[in-house]
Amino acid sequence: MKKSRIFLGNMPVIILAIFHLVGILGLLSPFAENFKWLTPFHLMLCFVLLVGSQKKYDASFAAFLMLSYLVGFSGEWIGVHKGWLFGDYHYGKVLGPGLDEIPFMIGINWYLLSYSAGQIVAKLKFRPWLTAVLGALLMTGLDFLIEPVAIHLEYWVWETPEIPWTNYLGWFVVSLPLQWASVYWNRENNPVGSWLFVLQLLFFIALNFLN
Repeated sequence: MKKSRIFLGNMPVIILAIFHLVGILGLLSPFAENFKWLTPFHLMLCFVLLVGSQKKYDASFAAFLMLSYLVGFSGEWIGVHKGWLFGDYHYGKVLGPGLDEIPFMIGINWYLLSYSAGQIVAKLKFRPWLTAVLGALLMTGLDFLIEPVAIHLEYWVWETPEIPWTNYLGWFVVSLPLQWASVYWNRENNPVGSWLFVLQLLFFIALNFLN
């Protein structure tokens, strides 16, 4: 099934840039406690703008969306309930409702990161295996910036005093098959995906170094 994109031009990128900037300012303000509860709406906005900017909606698009959501959600379930992959942690209430203690939005987040990182590394025109490895490293590197912010905002809570090294190994392990799939199922050049990764990178750099 193919269909023309819903959002045209640079408008999605402009909206994303504005909302990321507002998020930074809000989370650095005295109203940070209120702003953090808007996180699920922010993630959903990113999802709608990214999906709405697709040139076509076909089997590859649907397959990658479903795979990244299910793999990400399942990986988090294993992490929370078994203590494997990432370490011992649990989710707070900030990311919204979920299933069996895993927020529904965490699957959306895995899709957003997988898609956007895949768009970045695809521009390098490397061999598929190297592209997948670099994409997984990019996602894992971003998690180094995400973790301190997420802990501060109570997205999730670690049961250990420090973030375990297994968390980053787990991120790479879960990200790698998604990036491999991205090589084949995420071929469309959607600039919104690349910009989304850049904006998230700047967002978490700002919150890490200005908070």
